[in-house]
Amino acid sequence: MNNKHSSHPLICIDFKKNRIRIHRNTLRQIGNPEYIQLLVNPDQKMIGIKASCAEDKLAHKVKDYFVINGNSYELYSRELLYSLSQLNLSWEKFNIFRLEGNIYPDKKIALFSMDLSLIHISEPTRQEAIS
Repeated sequence: MNNKHSSHPLICIDFKKNRIRIHRNTLRQIGNPEYIQLLVNPDQKMIGIKASCAEDKLAHKVKDYFVINGNSYELYSRELLYSLSQLNLSWEKFNIFRLEGNIYPDKKIALFSMDLSLIHISEPTRQEAIS
């Protein structure tokens, strides 16, 4: 068995690049959807990735992204990450947080607790070190 890839769904919250990276294996575990919806429950501090459809106006198209890149799916939003950081005050600027979640295949959703994140501290860039 290859230890390089976890059987748990994974997402990374990267404050330095204002990015949420949804690992390819996570998308496979919810059925390789053409569209996904990103869900946030602020009361329970949970993030969800749910398979969706083209008719859903809140959905993000995934299929074309993989044709071009073939890697993990990435969403960029400074405002969303700022809002997430307000929910979890231990999340600091310039860090990357890795969240392992649980899959609910019958509902085609992966859920991640913000309280159970693993931190990866980013090295500051030269510009950040100067300021």
